[in-house]
Amino acid sequence: MVCFIWLLFLVFSTTFVCAESDDKLVSLNCQSENHGVFGQNTLLKCSATCKTQEMEIVSLVWRRAGQRKPLVIHSKGREESRTEDRFQLTQKQWTGTDIDVSFLIKHTKRTDEGQYECILVTDSGEDKAVISLKVTANYAKPEMNSIPEKDIKDDDKVTIFCNASGGFPKGMIHWFDQIGTNWTRSAELTEVETQDKLISLFSKFTLRASSSFTVYKCSVLNNKGEEEDSAEFILQFKQQQLGTGTPEDDKNTKAIVAVSVVIGALVVGLLVLVLVRQWRSRREYTGHFHLEFAQIGLSDCFTEKLHLLW
Repeated sequence: MVCFIWLLFLVFSTTFVCAESDDKLVSLNCQSENHGVFGQNTLLKCSATCKTQEMEIVSLVWRRAGQRKPLVIHSKGREESRTEDRFQLTQKQWTGTDIDVSFLIKHTKRTDEGQYECILVTDSGEDKAVISLKVTANYAKPEMNSIPEKDIKDDDKVTIFCNASGGFPKGMIHWFDQIGTNWTRSAELTEVETQDKLISLFSKFTLRASSSFTVYKCSVLNNKGEEEDSAEFILQFKQQQLGTGTPEDDKNTKAIVAVSVVIGALVVGLLVLVLVRQWRSRREYTGHFHLEFAQIGLSDCFTEKLHLLW
């Protein structure tokens, strides 16, 4: 009986020592926190190392934490199996002291965010690691429009809209006028989750139009307050209002134009009158000149030549 108990103790002790040795021999070295971008490829980096000898991978499994169904699995002597073509192992080397067992996610989706488990079994030991993935998406360039769209007049009530789609996490939209004044507090922001779990931002800003302030900017910020993109919008005022002042200024301008036209007409009239008078004086003098030469008996031929010289 004593021998049996001693034998049992020896078996359990040996098993425990081997387990301790296995844990120390083989280990997974993974990047615990990872960042992916929507629509791009994401690599969850992980490597298996054995300190004292070359090892061979018997089984390698990647799966979502808390789920039993593998996303991709490699078993010795069998082909790689995967649930989607987007998921795959990056390397095909199964023996060595340092083996790359990273997991590649193609065309990353918003729903790929979460925790993953890497389970490794080798002929020298086994290990397990948990890796987390956060997915972000950049917002598209914002689109802007207004109501009314055109023929805006001073003091009209105008609403400008700014829409940015396809982002995550929830961002913000800030409003500025042409001199940089921040009008965000006067705007309304609405967010809508799309089918692919992304967020679209809709913001509107209502103001009293002024032809002195025609340019407005909306800026799209991510959840960290960093600007991702922006757009500018120009209010479409009536043509005669652009660059004009008050109605009183318009009256003054019209009066100045009218006075200028009258003065110009008077100047032209005076010039015409002076020219007519000069022409008449010259004609009378020429006639008198002919008469005097005729009286002193000069020939008509000589008179004509003098006239030409004159």
